[in-house]
Amino acid sequence: MCGIAQALPLAMSTSDHIFGNQATDLKLGVISDYLGMYTTALRPRFKRLWYIDAFAGTGYRTVSRQFSDGLLLGQTQQDFKEQRRGSALIALETKPKFDRFTFIEKKPSHVAALEQLRRDFADQPIDVVRGDCNEVIPRELLKQNWAGTRAVMFLDPYGLTVDWTTLETIRRTGAIDVWYLVNINGILRQAARSGVAVDDHKHRRLTRMFGTGAWRTAWYDFRRKEHDLLGEADLFGHRVADEAAVEAWVKSRLEDLFTWVPQPLRLYMDRGRVHQFSLFFALSNASGPAIGLAKRLAGHVLSAGNSSQVRPR
Repeated sequence: MCGIAQALPLAMSTSDHIFGNQATDLKLGVISDYLGMYTTALRPRFKRLWYIDAFAGTGYRTVSRQFSDGLLLGQTQQDFKEQRRGSALIALETKPKFDRFTFIEKKPSHVAALEQLRRDFADQPIDVVRGDCNEVIPRELLKQNWAGTRAVMFLDPYGLTVDWTTLETIRRTGAIDVWYLVNINGILRQAARSGVAVDDHKHRRLTRMFGTGAWRTAWYDFRRKEHDLLGEADLFGHRVADEAAVEAWVKSRLEDLFTWVPQPLRLYMDRGRVHQFSLFFALSNASGPAIGLAKRLAGHVLSAGNSSQVRPR
């Protein structure tokens, strides 16, 4: 499903997209399973199926490994890198096929790798677009006549970079299923325990992400005053929301916008001790059949993913 493409002696290049662990495998496994089920179910019903990857990377992900020569005495180790399928390549290899692919990426070296991927899959209709997803997505979606078209979009951002206005544009299509990886741990780094540590930059970033400043009143207790070096109390409060509370608030916020948002897939790091990410599914289409189908497909892969996830210790 997300297996090794090749294993080579370690010599990283600027085009290598180096990331991933077991949680990454699980995340991409869920996406892979969903895409296959999605195209199978919708192929007979719609003329055009479209896959959009807003942070497409290179199409591959590079993982470094150490291998032993197997000798008990004088044993040596050598570093290798493994190239595994990223989300863009998973989508390209999905059967039945999508009719159109749009890969969005900012980093020039990653764009170059995606252009090579486009040449490798010359029989597929692939658009590689360089730019910020918050600018590219509205522009690309406005071009589209959505009659007879359905799409899946994968939002796997670098940090907290997806603006709420971008999600609003996606929702207005009424045709896109969204998989959105939310960095819960990253949110908590911005929303510091002491509200006085949430500077203007952090405040603006969170407010752009959620389209509202209501996260402050939801996460902070303003009865608990923090004090500066002069002993003067400030009005910023103290964060009482933990990972689970922030995740629940994000879910409720998405539910204010999208038609259906199930419980997300939690992804843990540090041997299952840290709840780092939550993979959300959000449905744009408001029709009864679309909701029913999403509950069967997304509900199934999310349930399977949560059942196999490493639990915190």
